[in-house]
Amino acid sequence: MLHRPYVVLDFETTGLAASDRVIEIAAVRFERGRTIEFHSLCDPGCPLPPFIRGLTGLTDADLCGAPPTTLAIRRLMAEILHDDPLLVAHNASFDLRFLNQELARAGMAPFGGPLLCTMQLSRRLFPGLPSHRLAALLDYWGIPVDRHHRALDDVRATAELLDRLVAAAHQRGIAVGG
Repeated sequence: MLHRPYVVLDFETTGLAASDRVIEIAAVRFERGRTIEFHSLCDPGCPLPPFIRGLTGLTDADLCGAPPTTLAIRRLMAEILHDDPLLVAHNASFDLRFLNQELARAGMAPFGGPLLCTMQLSRRLFPGLPSHRLAALLDYWGIPVDRHHRALDDVRATAELLDRLVAAAHQRGIAVGG
């Protein structure tokens, strides 16, 4: 429903701090009726904290042999984000912060494209909902997800959520995403 190329992106990370690293990347690019899917586990170069192992279900063994995060980010940029499409994410400031941190570590410029946050869009369209967390919105809209806090599952569900939110915005005469 958006009229320009856009990419739905999600990261799983070792934590929330600036020193934390991306451990899983998923993105789906939508352009002229076709989709390109990207997924990579990443070796962050450090052991996973117990909380993150419990949250994601990923283990150090799962990440052993995965490309270093900087190489996976370079691939993401070359294959998916090369032309600064509209970047869509749930709680987009989190994903953009980690994207730009990893781009800096890879010696690359920050992402320069526009940003659309499905959490903010949901808050604008449905301010009365008790929660705008991804899991709550997926439940509200009846969107299934196999595994929460796994990047590819969350990105697919966020893409479906985006479709629902854009349709609701259009019904109200609100333009979204250009």
